[in-house]
Amino acid sequence: MLGIFKKTDSPQYELFCCSVRGYSHIKKDTPCEDFCVKKDCATDGIKIFAVADGHGDPNCLRSSVGSEYACRIACESLENFARNVSENGFEDRLFDRLECPALMDRLIRSIIAKWTSEVDAELSQNPLTEEEYAAASRLGDEYRKGIRTERMYGTTLMAGLLTEKYLLLLQQGDGRCVVFDAEGKASQPIPWDDRCVGTATTSLCDPDAVHSVRYHVINNEQNPVIACIVGTDGVEDSFPTSMEKTHA
Repeated sequence: MLGIFKKTDSPQYELFCCSVRGYSHIKKDTPCEDFCVKKDCATDGIKIFAVADGHGDPNCLRSSVGSEYACRIACESLENFARNVSENGFEDRLFDRLECPALMDRLIRSIIAKWTSEVDAELSQNPLTEEEYAAASRLGDEYRKGIRTERMYGTTLMAGLLTEKYLLLLQQGDGRCVVFDAEGKASQPIPWDDRCVGTATTSLCDPDAVHSVRYHVINNEQNPVIACIVGTDGVEDSFPTSMEKTHA
């Protein structure tokens, strides 16, 4: 879980990050497959954060690597995006419902293309061992044939980019993003994907990953944000009876 918050006595935002190994992982003695990155570009007034949740599926046996790559690539891409938008004076386009989709489509395609390229390169440098093929029992034969090997790196992704003018949010897969406005009201502005139900989720490794990334842009000058928190599904699962308890 990570995000940003603004202290009441300060105009500046602070970044935070918290990661805890889940109960089921402790019980099964499996590693945490989540990853998170936060970046404070003080000279530009840009703050970036990303969290990814590896799938915890034996067939996604390198999802911990996939989640790390997803976070690092998303942060790098968002930093470049922010500077390009600023240098070209495109901020207003982010608030235009006709022009924003084109900007976001290029950003999303870039992140997924880089992620796919990176995991392909990782597999080329570190081929699966016989033990790994055996562990991926359901897809082991397909992996041997080179069929959709990116599935072994499967992960979700949530990321945010904050500037003085806007807060841009991205999400692929499950997990929750909660935004608190100047009055302390909580909302989840990113559209939900109805395919993410229970333990089922979409993934960066899906063939239609580009089209399943959702986003939302908030005008931080007109609607100031005091906090934004993103958490993997393990956070909300800790409060199963009420989303209000998750917000609290």
